[in-house]
Amino acid sequence: RNDCSKHKYSTIQIPNPQKSIPKLQDDYYILPNGLLVFTASYLLRRGYCCGNGCLNCPYDYIKVPEPRRTELLLKRTHDESREKR
Repeated sequence: RNDCSKHKYSTIQIPNPQKSIPKLQDDYYILPNGLLVFTASYLLRRGYCCGNGCLNCPYDYIKVPEPRRTELLLKRTHDESREKR
């Protein structure tokens, strides 16, 4: 079971992503800088907010403590409005 609650953030730095973990498109993707990011579909299947501020959190960061929760929600709103332009 993958549980990101043991990590400070939902992204995990791994030395060589291609060799360490097989890439499963539906569960996560790997950024060019090597960070692993869980997809919203994976987080929905997991069924709860872990409180770590996952980039694609579908639960509106409900367990993330303030003031970070508000910051993440504002950033998400800002990013979504930029995408619409």
